[in-house]
Amino acid sequence: MSEIPESISCPNCGRSVEPGFRFCDSCGQKLELPPQKVDPPKPPPAPTPEPLKPDEAPTWHVPIEDTSKLPPLLERMRHRREGRSEDDDELFAPPKAAEPPDEPTTGPIVIPATPKPAPPPPPPSAPPPPPAAPPPPPPSPVVTPTREPVAARPAAQVIEAPKPAPTWRPVVKDEPAPQKFGPRTILVWLLHLVIAFASGLALLLAAGAVASLLSNGRTALLELRGLPIFLAGATAVIVFTLLRTGKVRLTASRQATAITVIVGFVLIVAGSAIAYRPADMHSVQTRLDRVLRVYGPTEKEAVDGFEGDITDWNAERDHYRSDILAPVLGSKPDVPKFRVDASASEETMKGIVDRMMTHADTANNLRMRDALHGLASIYDDQMSGINLLTRGVLAGDQGLVAQGDARFKDAGKRSLEFFQLRVRPLLERAGLDSASFESAVSG
Repeated sequence: MSEIPESISCPNCGRSVEPGFRFCDSCGQKLELPPQKVDPPKPPPAPTPEPLKPDEAPTWHVPIEDTSKLPPLLERMRHRREGRSEDDDELFAPPKAAEPPDEPTTGPIVIPATPKPAPPPPPPSAPPPPPAAPPPPPPSPVVTPTREPVAARPAAQVIEAPKPAPTWRPVVKDEPAPQKFGPRTILVWLLHLVIAFASGLALLLAAGAVASLLSNGRTALLELRGLPIFLAGATAVIVFTLLRTGKVRLTASRQATAITVIVGFVLIVAGSAIAYRPADMHSVQTRLDRVLRVYGPTEKEAVDGFEGDITDWNAERDHYRSDILAPVLGSKPDVPKFRVDASASEETMKGIVDRMMTHADTANNLRMRDALHGLASIYDDQMSGINLLTRGVLAGDQGLVAQGDARFKDAGKRSLEFFQLRVRPLLERAGLDSASFESAVSG
């Protein structure tokens, strides 16, 4: 083993410093290392500085111990290691494994009772102190398994071993007792039925009103076959189902709820088929159109003016046939007089047809306007038949006379058919006098 080099001393504090350090590890004084030479003579040891007196010691450093006469570091570590025993390392030793008990430790666990400290008696001269708050519970002692029987410690607190938790099962709520049939049940059921019918009727009226307003009276939704029954019946069934399967379901049995719902369905379908027929909905549609002003005062003025035009047309037509055309078809025709009278009558009838078109245009309702325009065009065709009669008589052409007469009679028939098919339903929906208008057309 090589010889351990000797330590040097710090020139400032005198502490021993291992060779090779450039600074003192105690005061931080820089050390000057001697230059290394080949086989230099060993310098004499540096004189040990005398320790400073307490009054002369620097305020920034107080030496803990005098290490100038201590052996080198490695020797001190070796002497310390040789002088240690196993007891010194007991704090840093790993924990020892617990010995297995001879008997099983299952069963009750014994916890010794903790005695409560007695409160100190109050001084005799001092007033009684206020009642103190209850002391906090003592900390739970560390429980260690023991093989001592329970009977050996009668004053100890015994804690039973935890029992296994019971198996999970769903919590079933107590259902109320089924409600029996009675007057109140029947009354509620009838009330639900009436509410369902009323809901269907309300939806049907709303749909009919929207259709009439959007189409300006051209669409009579309530008169369409099958549609009122579907709309009202489906709505009534849905509302009745919601009413019967809501809160009633919580107080009635499933069988009673099913029976009442099925019976209600049958009654709703039968009632819808009877009450919501297009024939019965015709009067409802008429009243709805009047309320919505689909056929208002302008339609009444247009119809009344058109009816007056038809009356004037009938009078002028009869005058042409009896007073103008009949004499010229006799044995002694007066052709010049016929030409003048026929021309004047044709001008009058032409003006009547133009007034018919004007009165038809005054109607705001598009459906009524189209119907009156169609009827006025038929009277215009009848006017063209009268023109052919006049031309045939003046030209002496019996073919033109026959053709004009056929067109005249055909226009008269078509005017009555058109009135029955197109004009009369609109007059009834508008609440106007259709009988008077029909007599004017047929006359």
